[in-house]
Amino acid sequence: MDGDIEANEEFEFETDEGQFDRAVAFVTSLGYEVVAKKTKRGLSYSLAWGDGLGDLTIELCEVSTLGWFIEMEFVLEKRAQVEDAKRALAADHHGRDHPDPVDEDGEAAATGDELGGVER
Repeated sequence: MDGDIEANEEFEFETDEGQFDRAVAFVTSLGYEVVAKKTKRGLSYSLAWGDGLGDLTIELCEVSTLGWFIEMEFVLEKRAQVEDAKRALAADHHGRDHPDPVDEDGEAAATGDELGGVER
């Protein structure tokens, strides 16, 4: 953590919903234990950012028993971009002018997708 900004390396993969039990079996076969299950539902938006950082992903999520959360992140290609992304998020948090959310045709530049409520 650097103030309010977290930078970490994540490895993500997708499985079909019907393969959830197999994914859990794989992880537990590596010696990990299931210590918590959560249900996460919400909306995911993508905002074209520029500055060589790609799109900013914004998720507004409700996690059962924990409440509502907002997460803003850049998915970066190079570790060298981490400091630029931290500065961009910190500047935006403190009132930086960011890209117009509406493009030249009056269409919303951000797109939203509903997140599934798969228990994990």
